[in-house]
Amino acid sequence: MSEIEVIRRDRSHKTEKPLTMRIEVMGSRFGFNKRVANLLNVELGGGVMFAFNKKNKTAFICKDNEIDAFKLRRKNKTMFSFSSNDLFDHFDEVFQLLEKVEVSYCFNVSANPNDKGMHQLLLIEKK
Repeated sequence: MSEIEVIRRDRSHKTEKPLTMRIEVMGSRFGFNKRVANLLNVELGGGVMFAFNKKNKTAFICKDNEIDAFKLRRKNKTMFSFSSNDLFDHFDEVFQLLEKVEVSYCFNVSANPNDKGMHQLLLIEKK
């Protein structure tokens, strides 16, 4: 019995999830993980707002407490989400998403805000 070596999973080596936002085409669903929510300082039921620069093909996200903000719901225990056809149309107009014919699109969220407190979203191009 002393020749048997028992191996158990080590939970201390968790990898840190990247700062990303995902858009699912079907249902125009937007989602992001807790790291992004913590970065934006937004919680369940809180809101976010988006801004676009069509000329530079860039988008931005920030926390928003106004009534017309996009309110976050829980997708699962680690993800927040909301749906908006109008917002998807804005993303499509800026990034031509439907021309790429993908099921979903991912954006990196910059860790550092710009001078207006907004975090830039960078489209991750699929290879």
